Amino acid sequence: MLRLYRPALPRLRPGCRSLNIALPRWPFPRAVAKSTVQADATLAQKVGRPAIRNQVLFVASGTFLIYMWTAALTTVETEEAVENLTRGRSRTWPHTITSADMKNAADIALTQELRDGLKKVGAATAGLPTATRNHILRIWSTVAQSYLNVTEGKRLCWKLCLLNMGVWLMWKSRRFNPYMARNFVHDPLSGRSITLLTSIFSSPVLLLLGMNLLLLDGFGSSAALHLRHRQEKMPGSELEASSRHHFFAFFISAGLFAGLTSHIIHAKVLYPRMISRLSSKPATSSKPDTWAAALRNIPPPTSRLRSFLRIPSTVPTPPVPRLTPRFAGTGALYALMTLSALGFPNAEIALFYPPDLSVPIQWAACGLLLLDVFGIFRGWKLLDHFGHLGGAAFGALYYNYGPDIWNGLRAYFAEETDEESYDKIRAGLSGSKLRAAKSIVAPSLGASGALYSCVVLTALAFPQVSLTVPFIHVEIPVQTAVGGSVLWDIIGFWRGWSTCDHVAHLGGALFGLVYYIYGPQIWDTYRSFSARWLNRKKVAVQLH
Repeated sequence: MLRLYRPALPRLRPGCRSLNIALPRWPFPRAVAKSTVQADATLAQKVGRPAIRNQVLFVASGTFLIYMWTAALTTVETEEAVENLTRGRSRTWPHTITSADMKNAADIALTQELRDGLKKVGAATAGLPTATRNHILRIWSTVAQSYLNVTEGKRLCWKLCLLNMGVWLMWKSRRFNPYMARNFVHDPLSGRSITLLTSIFSSPVLLLLGMNLLLLDGFGSSAALHLRHRQEKMPGSELEASSRHHFFAFFISAGLFAGLTSHIIHAKVLYPRMISRLSSKPATSSKPDTWAAALRNIPPPTSRLRSFLRIPSTVPTPPVPRLTPRFAGTGALYALMTLSALGFPNAEIALFYPPDLSVPIQWAACGLLLLDVFGIFRGWKLLDHFGHLGGAAFGALYYNYGPDIWNGLRAYFAEETDEESYDKIRAGLSGSKLRAAKSIVAPSLGASGALYSCVVLTALAFPQVSLTVPFIHVEIPVQTAVGGSVLWDIIGFWRGWSTCDHVAHLGGALFGLVYYIYGPQIWDTYRSFSARWLNRKKVAVQLH
């Protein structure tokens, strides 16, 4: 009698729906850290210092991406506004249109949009009583008129205020409180980077929320107005239909920089001090040998009652040091305050109480900065003083160099739309000059960007590898070579070289960097999900 043997398949336990299949992990070898700590090492030497590489790379890449995206978006909106104005006025050439003309056209379009909204609200409330309907229409008209009368920078600040209020409401919900404490607060020892961005809009305390909204509404609108004036008065500046994207990029970058400053100080300075303090032996008081020595250590009483109720003095134990989570939103507000103080030095701040008291804005800014410096020396833990100083430093640096960098990005994305200038260039160029001019806007290949991604990923995965230069046989560390190539592309992009696609190279390098940090986790998640899905299919086939 013949028996057919089938390969034994793993059986499912009662209640199980899928099988667990061991799949290969990330193919790149991971460097295993060798323990070089001696047996008699202190606690500070055993613990070490937290790494800040991922946070620095996250802030640098995030700032680069937000500015590239906002510059491209501003260029697209400006070209659409110029095209609409040129179509509306047939005798107007594009070079006669100014940023003020585009702003006026945008205000007219917003007015028409708000009027249409009023008509829709009136049609939706037609069935309500007359008094209720008139009250709703009056509220809508008041809000719409207030929204129309302010600048576009203040409108964006109001939207950011609404976002902060929404995050605060999520903090007050018991259902979302664990999620908010995990994802909207930056802990310097967590090793996470995304919380540097999410903590900009987080304010769990009502008093802190009120102060943030007040400062954002006041300093934010003035900072946006200063950026628009700087762009208009800059010689050779690009046209801008709207400056809200520039202000948004500045606000996000300032928050990231302030959060990174606080993170570096806490991880590299305060945390080692805390570990050293915990590892040191506590001071113990020596016991007196004689009655005279014991009486000598007792302070004289000021009265008989205090002498009777006095507790023997002991050596006070210092409190246990700790690192509290931080919020980067206040640092961004300090950047707005510094930019406003430098942009409008003669402005004054009017306080609510006393109502007739006004303080020069530069005095107020210097007073708050001195308060933060004093808080650092005194060791206050209530506010993030390092983040405040980092945000103020970012605002001062941006006042000197930011508008020029923004105008350079705008000039890179801007396209020539003047037909007369195009005809002049086309008629004046011929032969090799025409081919050189065409090479400026020639289509680029994406292979070089993909190669840059592979090179950056290899340099980060194998930092000890060296490259040998042919013919001269000189070894160069791979990270040094990659850093030089990226720096060369940045210089070429800034100088306007057209020999290769520098933007594609930088994009490929950025993709390789992001994939090195988050790619293995995404890959493992996808593989595990695929394995579970495949196991369910196999089990379904076996059951049928």
